[in-house]
Amino acid sequence: MTTISRLTAAAKLSPGVLRSLFPLVLIYAAFLFFNREAIVPLLAGWWNSHEASQGLLIMPVSLWLTLQQLIRRPHLNLWPSWSWVVLFVAASAGIHLGGLMHVQLIEFCSLIIAFVAISVALYGIRQHGRGHHESYFPPLYGLLALPVWDYSNFIFQLGSLKATELFLKFSPIPNYVEGFRIELASGAFMVDAGCSGLRYMVSALAIALLYAYLYFRSWRARLICVGSLLVLALIGNWLRIILIVVIGYVTDMQSPLVNDHATFGWVIFAILLVIWMMAMGRLERQK
Repeated sequence: MTTISRLTAAAKLSPGVLRSLFPLVLIYAAFLFFNREAIVPLLAGWWNSHEASQGLLIMPVSLWLTLQQLIRRPHLNLWPSWSWVVLFVAASAGIHLGGLMHVQLIEFCSLIIAFVAISVALYGIRQHGRGHHESYFPPLYGLLALPVWDYSNFIFQLGSLKATELFLKFSPIPNYVEGFRIELASGAFMVDAGCSGLRYMVSALAIALLYAYLYFRSWRARLICVGSLLVLALIGNWLRIILIVVIGYVTDMQSPLVNDHATFGWVIFAILLVIWMMAMGRLERQK
């Protein structure tokens, strides 16, 4: 936890820092006010969606990391990055274009991109001497909240079906698979879009990227960190579906898990996450 403690310790807000942050706060406030008609449905969508609810955590974490990075500067003053200013202007135009076209995907994506670009557009990314430089990661972390993940849902859904089908092929459970429907003697299961495990994959990616940024410096360790949790999340979802099928077969479809297995999936994910964090702790000590 030394990294988090160091970040927190560095974030002491002196009057000078507060004055330097005033333009950023002002732009943020104006941006939220003038785009409130697009922001409200975006927040409502995150709140009501199991697949996209991570946005409610990802954006505040991205903002917090961005502010921490700015506050740690020896001298905090405006240093515009004009390429990011152009990106902000283009994304702001995209917000209004999406609203006029009534295409929420364009509107929401532009909204998130514009919000992410504000801090870099105003203050840039700096180097503070030899071996110490800032990262684009804090603002770019917010891009994980982009509502584009659903377009990969079918791939994970198909993967979940094939993994379950492979298990059943070598199991003693009589079954018949047609499309995404798995027929057993006592009932049937449908591997629908909600069984893809996309929610676990996005959560795993968000957690692993944050962990890698905070605790690792080598790219090798970071790749191991992110890749291992993504693999565990994928396997965990397959395990969830297989166990539910087995439980349904053993209990003649009478188990409550047959009809309500969302919590069961998060329990499996949490167990795998604890194991992963223990492994990452060992990797961190070996750096």
